[in-house]
Amino acid sequence: MKDYLKELCLPFNIKLVYTNNKYTILSSGLNKSGNPIIRVHKKLKDCPKVIDDAILGYYIDFKNGDKYLKTIKNYVELQLKLTDYIIKGSNKEYRNYWLLKEEKPKFSKEPVELDIKSITKKGFTSNAAELNQNNIIKVSKDALVELDITVDYVKK
Repeated sequence: MKDYLKELCLPFNIKLVYTNNKYTILSSGLNKSGNPIIRVHKKLKDCPKVIDDAILGYYIDFKNGDKYLKTIKNYVELQLKLTDYIIKGSNKEYRNYWLLKEEKPKFSKEPVELDIKSITKKGFTSNAAELNQNNIIKVSKDALVELDITVDYVKK
């Protein structure tokens, strides 16, 4: 049987560890490498996909954490019949890891328009030459040429 929660964690580079703690059924943190880790009690290993979604959501979507926590608690109490259990929220380091991730620019697969600022043609046997954007670059078959192109993003 596939581990759905493990598959959910892969794109986020989250290491998933199943535990057998007496009371703690969920916790998170950063490992020694600084990567996120989620610890899940083995009783939750074969839970429904909606609970797996809630577990991941609880540890990466802090704005909706209460909603995910409620879903998890309902399952634990009504289906697993647990009364004495602990769900540890994310610590400051773990939250900072995700907040820093959100601040990084998102890369899209859509083409980005760039503005060419300069083109410099360099060769082993010739001096560097600054080219205009409309220049034709002529090179013989045997010549090895390096083009140094400086670009700038076009603001939309």
